[in-house]
Amino acid sequence: MNRRVPISIWILFLAALLAAATPSVMAAGEHETKGDAAFAAGDYKKAVKEFKKAVGQFPNQAGLHYKLAQAYFKKGEVGEAMAEFIRTTNIDPDHDGAYQYIGDFFYTKGEMDKAVRAYENLVRINSESARYHYLLGKTYDRMMRNEEALQHLYKTILLNSAIEDAYPLLFKILKLKVLQDPGNVDSRMILGRVYKLHGDLEDAKNQFAVAVQMQPGARDAWEELLAVCRSLKDCRCEIVALEGLLRLSADRLALINQVLEPARRCELRETLVRYLEQKIALAPDHGASYAELGRLFQQEDNRIQAYFYFRKYTEICRGCPDYDELRTWCANEELANPLVDAQYRSFNTFQAGVARFKDGRFPEALRLFDEAESIYPSYPQLHFFRGQVLEELDRRGEALYAYKEAIRIQPSNAEYWFFLGKALDAERMREQAAVCFMKVLEVDSDNLFGYHAQSRKLLQSYKDQGIIKPSPILE
Repeated sequence: MNRRVPISIWILFLAALLAAATPSVMAAGEHETKGDAAFAAGDYKKAVKEFKKAVGQFPNQAGLHYKLAQAYFKKGEVGEAMAEFIRTTNIDPDHDGAYQYIGDFFYTKGEMDKAVRAYENLVRINSESARYHYLLGKTYDRMMRNEEALQHLYKTILLNSAIEDAYPLLFKILKLKVLQDPGNVDSRMILGRVYKLHGDLEDAKNQFAVAVQMQPGARDAWEELLAVCRSLKDCRCEIVALEGLLRLSADRLALINQVLEPARRCELRETLVRYLEQKIALAPDHGASYAELGRLFQQEDNRIQAYFYFRKYTEICRGCPDYDELRTWCANEELANPLVDAQYRSFNTFQAGVARFKDGRFPEALRLFDEAESIYPSYPQLHFFRGQVLEELDRRGEALYAYKEAIRIQPSNAEYWFFLGKALDAERMREQAAVCFMKVLEVDSDNLFGYHAQSRKLLQSYKDQGIIKPSPILE
């Protein structure tokens, strides 16, 4: 028959075990305390002695092996130290302090294979440590394993951009990659981001600018370029980046509003006018845009254009803050220039024609453009759109005359020159087309209209065909 052991017997047994173990625990703790004190005092010989005693009593405590290893290291017994650091990691595979000692020791000795294994463990233990990625990255660099080095050095500065030692290695690797493969957009993007994190914003801008030229559909490249341009307060660069995003975005109105801000800040009048007109096309009831456009033309003493926009403002914005002022201005203008009302009616008819044109209703658009021309003909955009609709209706000869009339009224508009050049090219009148494309480069030296690349390409093709002779503008 089994007899149950009384609970009191079990309690006495456990108490005896604890009593037997307590002296050794206390002794180990005492040795560790003495070792810590000796280590702090710089008495590494005594520290080694005390930590060895503690380890002897508790050989499976990683922390005691680590302290013994540190004491050996300070004492100058490097071999013993490394053995203890390795024992530490055998007991505790996630002991980052031991791995760092091991990695640093072998890195200094030039034994990179061993160093890299230690640093790989550091990154495994804490993948969000910038310092650990840097140690691993610089070791890969010493081993000439550039891709792995790039991966970890780049991660280093993404986690902590203040680690200066990572930048020279990154610049060396990335500049070599760009030199070996100039068309690699990814390398240029990373180099640009490294420059940006280092504060070299002009260099970053240059890399992102090359990236968007090579890959115009890369939204992230345009966004990076925009961020750098904004940091530099470079209005023209900012507008170029926003225009790149405009070509990729469905929400045009929000981006147009962003374009207007640097255009106002840097007083880029032509850009401001162009994008205010685009904004009105998307938001035809936005009264403030009409008022702003009117004031821009008023500043140039272009009273007719100012009248158009001010009158439209008064029609859609009754009761707005500037209503009384602008209504009075328009009334005075009508007294001074009896034609201005006809010009305004022509403008409105033209706008209706533009709407038909954009809807693909070309015969109706042409009828409205002709009606607008009969009311008042000296409006360049009217002739420009009339040329486009005539091309759509395959009346190219008439389209040429329409484009020429737009240029006669406003010869500084690169878009008019470009469309005339394309129409002449379609008619195989390429010598005349070449003149137009050269004018595009001349009248829009900052490429605000964005037709430089296409114009240069066509000019180069004419040069290759011997249609035009080489000239400085083509070089």
